[in-house]
Amino acid sequence: MLIFPLGVPLRPLRFNSQRCVGWCVALLCWVVSGARAEAGGGPENVFLVFNARSWASRTVANHYIAWRKIPDTNVLELDWGGPLDEISIAAFRQQILAPAIATIQQRQLSDHIDYLVYSSDLPWSVDARAEFTGKQLPDVLNPIGSLTGLTYFAPQVMQHSPAWLGLDSNHYARPTDARPRVPATQGFRNWYGWGSDGALLEAGGNQYLLSTMLAVTSGRGNSVGEALAYLKRSVEADATHPTGTIYYMANDDVRARTRLPLIDTAMKALERLDVRSRRVELKMPSGQHDVQGLMMGIAEFDWAQSHSTIRPGAICENLTSLGGDLRVGAGQTPLTEFLRFGAAGSSGAVVEPYAIQAKFPLPQIQVHYARGCSLAEAFYQSLASPYQLLIVGDPLCQPWATIPEITVAGLAGDEPVRGAVTLLATSSGTRLAEVDRYDWFVDGVHLAQTPRGERVTIDTTRMADGYHELRVVGADSGAIESQGRAVLDFVVDNHNQRASLSTAQNVVPHWGEPLELVADAPGAAVCMVVAGAHAVARIEGAQGRTTLEPRTLGYGPVRLQLVAFGAAGEALVRSSPLRLSIEPNMPLPPVTVPGRGALTPGFVVTPQGKPPKTVVVVPNSFWLADANVRPGEAYDVQGYLDLLATDVYQFHVRHYGSLTLSIDGHEQYRGEAGDYQLHVLPLSLERGQHRLELHGKAGDRVEMEIGFGGPGIRPINGTILQHPVE
Repeated sequence: MLIFPLGVPLRPLRFNSQRCVGWCVALLCWVVSGARAEAGGGPENVFLVFNARSWASRTVANHYIAWRKIPDTNVLELDWGGPLDEISIAAFRQQILAPAIATIQQRQLSDHIDYLVYSSDLPWSVDARAEFTGKQLPDVLNPIGSLTGLTYFAPQVMQHSPAWLGLDSNHYARPTDARPRVPATQGFRNWYGWGSDGALLEAGGNQYLLSTMLAVTSGRGNSVGEALAYLKRSVEADATHPTGTIYYMANDDVRARTRLPLIDTAMKALERLDVRSRRVELKMPSGQHDVQGLMMGIAEFDWAQSHSTIRPGAICENLTSLGGDLRVGAGQTPLTEFLRFGAAGSSGAVVEPYAIQAKFPLPQIQVHYARGCSLAEAFYQSLASPYQLLIVGDPLCQPWATIPEITVAGLAGDEPVRGAVTLLATSSGTRLAEVDRYDWFVDGVHLAQTPRGERVTIDTTRMADGYHELRVVGADSGAIESQGRAVLDFVVDNHNQRASLSTAQNVVPHWGEPLELVADAPGAAVCMVVAGAHAVARIEGAQGRTTLEPRTLGYGPVRLQLVAFGAAGEALVRSSPLRLSIEPNMPLPPVTVPGRGALTPGFVVTPQGKPPKTVVVVPNSFWLADANVRPGEAYDVQGYLDLLATDVYQFHVRHYGSLTLSIDGHEQYRGEAGDYQLHVLPLSLERGQHRLELHGKAGDRVEMEIGFGGPGIRPINGTILQHPVE
């Protein structure tokens, strides 16, 4: 983590410090002194976590960071080698949530992070039954929650409080039971306190943290390509004020009947907003090409058979039992089906929720969205009990937002700046409430908030020379606090320090081709190459070269920077970013199957010195032992993949003992002593047949898991692998 002193006095804001989030665990406290950022709903308010072991997680994060302009300081690279489906609440608390919160605090971000968002390849379900041992809970309060649901209740989870387990646990949800209309929409801030009646409190109340996953690329999830497609559509949908139609499906299925009573109220509210809606007495829309939002209730469906089109920015969701259970074979259509066809976001329960309205979004979700809220705000305002609901998609998507245009005076183009710099922000273009305040950030750290017309002075003498980033965010005075922003680069030159980072080869970096970097920072003792806030290489001295494997960076847009330090460890200078677009390796061509070329389901395991055995069904992780492989014995495995499309595919591997995995004779992985941690192996393959070979020596435990996929990940078995007909 590289954070540099900024030297800008913090300005007090309008609200008192009693409204800060007052929850902690051990030394991890979500506490802020001095300035507090009011405006939310933008990239500065998102803290993004990705799995360092997964190329898919990195790749989704790379693109989202670039498209949404997420600050480098707002990204955490988490080394997660555990399960990708379900974990215990203890593991979630200690290994995922606590590190994220600690990093937010250490990087001085606590005052403005409203969203804790996960990329792909992190566990989507959390088992909290151990915390309710000996207690009789009703069936409808099964203490198994989703990753996003329990992150939303982060303050309660970190305090070991059971307050998240209830049918009315979310006090940010807008109450509807006593009102004949959809209640007022309210923007979200992590430090807002909410009363049990949904009131926004000046002090006290419950605090939350908005959360979604950007994608699920394991199990019954989407491919990385599908995830990038729907995320890009959602980014481009912002502020477009779409003209499509919100569809509410109404039929006799209990899944649909559960939410029928409030449909008419929602439709009337949408009409007042000039947003079209339709109540349709069918299971799903048929032949409609203007689906701007959708509420369904059906166990299984095939969206392609609807011959309907989901428009960019649409929230499409379905009330059913297992829409968020993304394990292979779980049954019912998963939420990822809507995303595959372009929805900006969807949701589903990770465990049987029963037909309880409180656990699913009210029809009013589309009203909050159409009033200008972000996707995450719309979801959580319409969910009384979100703990079991997995929400996947772009949390910042705001199709109906009115976004102010922000300009900043005081930075003179590309001219370096020295000493004190005085700046003034102005706004234009808003059609709703006026922008009444501006939040100022340098290198992702919040410096101050100013009212309209007040200038800010930045003292650059306490900053490292070189490249820095200024963000100015303007928020309007309405309840939703819609944001606009200006993001500007500037160069500090107080000490005549220089640094540069370049590539030795003027080529597009591809996986498997070494990427050589050249660093130059005269007078430096140490140079660090950083990707975002994470160091990826260290060079001793003022000049030097280092080599990276591009595969470790995922693919897509990547920004590297050189940070040079003096002998005393002080930051001297930051280079301009080196912006790269990493590409996967060229796809391997298909191979010819020996013999007659015909294949039959299954793969062949050959223990050393023993007859081969054909495996068609893989019921668990002990399939090698079932094939007569004993501890310490060598073995070979061979089978063929028959792929229908050219794409980037992946293997997920966990094993004991030594293992080498090859495709078409090209080694992809070698592990000398497996520890059963997750290894994610991406590779580009052309359409057709490809030979998989495993060579290994079993450990003391003869256990292995291998999954393969493009859309999602499925265990290897007779539906994934085939072998030649004898």
